[in-house]
Amino acid sequence: MAGDCNSLAETHAWFDSRVAHHYAIALKSDNFLGYPHLGATDLDKFCGNLDTMQAKKVKHLIDNNGSWTYRRRVPIKHQKTLGFKMWAKPCGNVSYLEAVVKVAEWTATHDAIIKLLDDPQMAETVRQETESHKMKPAISGVIKAQEMDMLPTEFDPLDAAVAGLKAADQNIEFDNQNRLIQYRAILEASFSSHVAVPSDPDKRDEYDPVKRKLERRVADIAGDPNTIGAIAENYYRENQIRSGTRRKYRGNIKKLTDFLGDIPIAHVTSKSLRRFRDQQSALMIAKSLAAVFTPIRGMFRYAIDTPSRANAAMY
Repeated sequence: MAGDCNSLAETHAWFDSRVAHHYAIALKSDNFLGYPHLGATDLDKFCGNLDTMQAKKVKHLIDNNGSWTYRRRVPIKHQKTLGFKMWAKPCGNVSYLEAVVKVAEWTATHDAIIKLLDDPQMAETVRQETESHKMKPAISGVIKAQEMDMLPTEFDPLDAAVAGLKAADQNIEFDNQNRLIQYRAILEASFSSHVAVPSDPDKRDEYDPVKRKLERRVADIAGDPNTIGAIAENYYRENQIRSGTRRKYRGNIKKLTDFLGDIPIAHVTSKSLRRFRDQQSALMIAKSLAAVFTPIRGMFRYAIDTPSRANAAMY
């Protein structure tokens, strides 16, 4: 029996020998499947076509001029997510049975991938990674050219960022994932550490708003866990704020989020805080205003002291 074989190769050899044995007996009979007796040449031809006959029963297994290949079309709705239309893998120099085993494994793997991508959130994450991977060489080239002063002297990273932002916003063929990748690419090319912050005051007045606008675009699409409300809750918890005080603090932080929205804390500016202060000062006495700003000051100190968690920035 096959169970007595000591290896996969022995099992395959045993299986092949038994299949050939039984087909040989049948073909040499006088009436195999209603056909008259077949000679040795017919027997060899039939056995030679046996693999091809079997291959037709295995999904995604293709006979590619005598070698076995796995080919499977990616579902149309996932082609843009993965960045390609077809899975194609050669099985290598293997027997038919070994090719079947490989194809079964690959089929199971890709079935699992398709099931994961049916989750919109997972598909969105994978799409972002796919688009980022495609954009990376171009962005790296721009950064390298900037670092080596190889770009034209008239090239201005800020002007390029403004033009790129406008193009991404207005391109009617872009979906959110296309725009997200463009926004992130512009941030990296025009605002990362290799770009000097403008020393000219007028340019600096343009630089900060454009950078914040791009960051907001990214946060609106990709989401940013470091919102005012989320950072405030971390601040209460890590500083062990008592429950009664925590309720008061939440009420005061809510005043801020009602005014600004529960935006990423990195997008809060000193200018927006002054507007909030002016609005509140018209509604309360100075002592109450100071109480409102107590948790706000504490939250920003916490955010600045823990940049890895809060990624906070004040402008």
